[in-house]
Amino acid sequence: MLRMGATKGSQFSNALQSAPLNASSQGFDRRQLENTSLGRSFLVKKDSVMTHVSPRNSITAYVPKSVVVKDEPLHGMLTTFLGGMGTAAGSDAVMKHLALDQANAAALVEQGAIPKVTDQHVSDTILISLSSQIKDRTAYLLNHVYVDSIDATGQKVKATEAQIYDALTANHPDNPWPGILMSIKAAVASAGAVGKHAGIFMVCNTAHGWFKPIQNYLRENAPGSEIFHIADGVFAALGKDPFLREKTSIIIGLMATTGTQQTQLYQNRLKERQGDPKFAKEFGLKENVSIKFVIPDQIVQEHKGMGAIYGIGETEVEKLSLLGLDVQADVRTGGIKGGQLDIGRERAVDTAKHLVEAHGAQVISESCTEYPLVLGEAEEKDVGVKFIDATAAGTAYTKQKVAEANFAADAERLATHVTHNLQHEVARKIKNHV
Repeated sequence: MLRMGATKGSQFSNALQSAPLNASSQGFDRRQLENTSLGRSFLVKKDSVMTHVSPRNSITAYVPKSVVVKDEPLHGMLTTFLGGMGTAAGSDAVMKHLALDQANAAALVEQGAIPKVTDQHVSDTILISLSSQIKDRTAYLLNHVYVDSIDATGQKVKATEAQIYDALTANHPDNPWPGILMSIKAAVASAGAVGKHAGIFMVCNTAHGWFKPIQNYLRENAPGSEIFHIADGVFAALGKDPFLREKTSIIIGLMATTGTQQTQLYQNRLKERQGDPKFAKEFGLKENVSIKFVIPDQIVQEHKGMGAIYGIGETEVEKLSLLGLDVQADVRTGGIKGGQLDIGRERAVDTAKHLVEAHGAQVISESCTEYPLVLGEAEEKDVGVKFIDATAAGTAYTKQKVAEANFAADAERLATHVTHNLQHEVARKIKNHV
């Protein structure tokens, strides 16, 4: 992290942003910023981009002579939202985080602990929304990642985990990975600018297909920063519901993009987490609880589920025709992503009802971040089962994990301070005794 002595951080940020890379003739010093301590992080400017410098890398930057550059370890964690997938969903997550803070502060007012709710009672957050940089996640996953190959005998062979990982990070013009990685770097750099690690929540279910590459990048380049899985938020929401947490068997209707469904992002995460003997206790569920995900029939998924999100254009008409359903192109193409909320709401409700009536869903997980923009209490009552807003659930879970990280960091700092003082006191007494 770059910090100034007594100069305010905002002034320092402005100083960095105004410092051209070839400015040595304009009163700037050329300084090599090299990270030598694990867990330490810098924010520098290169080619007009604020860049995170990891423990394994260094970068040369120009800073004003008046700026005192000091290397300090990052302390604690800052909630950082990765939006732009879609753009409205990122803003929705930030507002839901704000609502949690306001509710907590309002409770303190009722208890007489504080006189009123102010801005200072709202925790700091950062939203990174680089929508123009991130390609479509569903299209890439279905067309380039989870693709069966044909062996010598003509049999279909599923891609191995290694092949899937390579495809996720491949250099391909349709791969959203470069934009996702750019967002991750921006998140780490932004949190580092205020002396924090990034506690990242990616506000897109389908983008969690890149969860492992993101985890690996953070472990290697930004230790201390962490990304939290949206599915974990849904599991936590199950445990908070007084009815569901008492059940030994739960059937979840998964409303999601075809990419999320076919790649089984939620199912795979469930397998990973249930392998931990502490799973049920961590999420407040019954020991040995059975959780099953059900998805819509293909024709319902394409017509109603995806139609709610993206609308129905000529491409969708052709796809549905192959499935035996003749429909006209919707003049209101774009669905929820295109701002057509009414038609999106209608199709989303139809999808939820199908999951309940045809597949026995006991709870609906809105596992595309577009669905919560149109589904609420009225729609939940219409369908007749509980809805879990994955955006809200993931936001609440991230907020909890960030709070735990900050508590642990503060406790460690306090312990270090106490230990230092004790050592100093012991040394003083020994010196006086001698």
